[in-house]
Order: sequence, then structure tokens, then C-alpha cells
Amino acid sequence: MKRIKPFFFVLPLVVWVLTPTVSAQDCSGEFRIKLAQWNAEQSRLWIDGCGTGGTHSVTVVNAGNHEQVVGSVAVYRGGWTLRVNEPTFVPCRVYAEQSDGQNEEVAVEQAPKDCIR
Repeated sequence: MKRIKPFFFVLPLVVWVLTPTVSAQDCSGEFRIKLAQWNAEQSRLWIDGCGTGGTHSVTVVNAGNHEQVVGSVAVYRGGWTLRVNEPTFVPCRVYAEQSDGQNEEVAVEQAPKDCIR
């Protein structure tokens, strides 16, 4: 029996994880949230956005209570993506702030009826 090297399984996973879903081509140089969506089947909160210049990070929180942090992510080539599997809460709205102070608030698409306000 031929033994398969684990490298062939790890490399595609690493490439998938490191590849942002928002490309700089989709962004016009302004900070914004492009998508905030809840997927009940996968129990996943997905937030995509555009960042601006330099080396910035983005922190996403519940818009109704900024102490409830959804997560943080680095801006990469003008875009950023935050995926949270099985979050402890699903907000009705999210507020994202880039490390230079730019921010935006949007409703979470397909948020459950019992979303956190």
C-alpha cells in the first residue's frame, strides 16, 4: 500500500485559510462592511469588508453592546474577512472599526429572530 504524505492535505487547507474572500478590486479605497451574514445551517457568522492603506486591523462587535466582541482580523491587500463558527451569540447588527478609527455599522443578513440587540 502506498503511503500518502500529509503535505498534500495540509497545503490546500493553508492556501484556503490564507486566501481572503474580499479582493482589493472589490474595494474602492474606503473602509466599509460589504457583507454581514448569518448561516444557520453551518452555524457561521460571516463578515467581509474593505480596509484602507497601511497595516490596519479591524475589530467587529455587537452594534448594540460594544463590549460583546465578535472578533478581530488584519486588513490584507485592501480587504478583510471574519468567519466565526458556532459563535456564543449572533448579533442583529454589527459595528466594525478599523485601527485608524474608521467605522461602519450594518444589519446582519438572515439573523435569527433571537439575535442579540
